[in-house]
Amino acid sequence: MVLLRTCVYLSLWMMLPSLVFGQVAGNSMISGRVVDAQSGEPLAGVHVFLSSRLQGTTTDAEGRYKIDQLTPGSYKVVASIIGYVSASQEVQVRAFQDVRLEMPLEAIVYELDGVEVTDTQPKEWKKQLKEFTERFLGSSGNAKESEILNPYVLSFKDNGTLFQAFATEPLEIQNRSLGYHVTFVLDYFLYNESEDKSYTNGTWYFEELEPKDEGELQEWESRREVSFKGSLQHLLWAMVNGKIESEGFSILRDYSEGQEGPEIFLHRYHPVNVNDIISETDVDYEFEMTFDDFIRVYYLRTGEKGRIFKKVLIPSEQLSYLKTTGEKIVVHESGYMYGSRIEAGNLLVYGHLASLGVADLLPQEYALIRSN
Repeated sequence: MVLLRTCVYLSLWMMLPSLVFGQVAGNSMISGRVVDAQSGEPLAGVHVFLSSRLQGTTTDAEGRYKIDQLTPGSYKVVASIIGYVSASQEVQVRAFQDVRLEMPLEAIVYELDGVEVTDTQPKEWKKQLKEFTERFLGSSGNAKESEILNPYVLSFKDNGTLFQAFATEPLEIQNRSLGYHVTFVLDYFLYNESEDKSYTNGTWYFEELEPKDEGELQEWESRREVSFKGSLQHLLWAMVNGKIESEGFSILRDYSEGQEGPEIFLHRYHPVNVNDIISETDVDYEFEMTFDDFIRVYYLRTGEKGRIFKKVLIPSEQLSYLKTTGEKIVVHESGYMYGSRIEAGNLLVYGHLASLGVADLLPQEYALIRSN
């Protein structure tokens, strides 16, 4: 068995509205103002969006914003503008409710001592950018057709064991494979070279690109469906909706004691009863997931398409391994999840799913659109 790189989702926020599949646009709204935290003055042109969704806006001259047509559920509202620290707040929205939310932003104070300004980026930075891009965007066909448009906002630290990336502004990513522009507010990126583990923390917002013709739109729609099938979002959506087998997944659980890593599957494993690892919460359409052992996940329908992209062959089955680290993970009915702490990774992902990255993400609405 070959172990691919481990990808640890470090409180990787996929905070989404909890939707009833097939439900039309909602009747609730989130509105308010974005202001300077020190002066209280309104901030115009601030990008305000709902994390991992297709809904967002910008503030007007008085710092006001409004995001409407929302269904009841949990949301994470993010405000971001150059020169200020991005801020986020979680809110619960009920039917026919207007949630008022004022978001103060702290100005960034730049330390210029010791900064050397050059007209070209050094070779070491370019090398580090290449490594970050490969781990951040992933290694799929989608990643090959995606580009970080403003890499100059990135800086890196590498001490031989820990590789870290920092961004002074949100990353602007153009994904020509799936037809999305992604604005990604990077809070934290760390790659532990000795353990071969990646940690990512952030929020992001999708905007659909304008296709050049009907043919390109159809190609995007086809690739989105292929990307969804067998993804982590697809797996979690199937788990909470009781559709594991019908959606082409097979899940096994190992009960061996005192061993770490997927190698434990050389011993014994048994079919998973999803009800043993997922339970309902007090919030409608939200579930909690936790399990102590590794689970082995097969996606068995990769042969339906034959190829993901024109020149990329796919295996007859995709194999991944999952493990929670003690922290309960909240899973929304849409197939997205979130964790609650940044001190430790909440979900360990090995195998095929570990090769996927930001270039493979889909908006949470995709599960809703697909189910109609």
